[in-house]
Amino acid sequence: MTSRLYWKALRRRLFVYNVSKLNVFLLFVWPSLIITKTKGYCYWTTKRTLAS
Repeated sequence: MTSRLYWKALRRRLFVYNVSKLNVFLLFVWPSLIITKTKGYCYWTTKRTLAS
């Protein structure tokens, strides 16, 4: 019984840990991805306007 409760708690802790890790990943990676995408988009639009 106690071992089952222990495993349940451990699993929950691991789940929370993974979720927080994912949140940190999203917090750091998502904005940089968006920034690079917007930079590339702005670069291409300016290049096109300068070319035409």
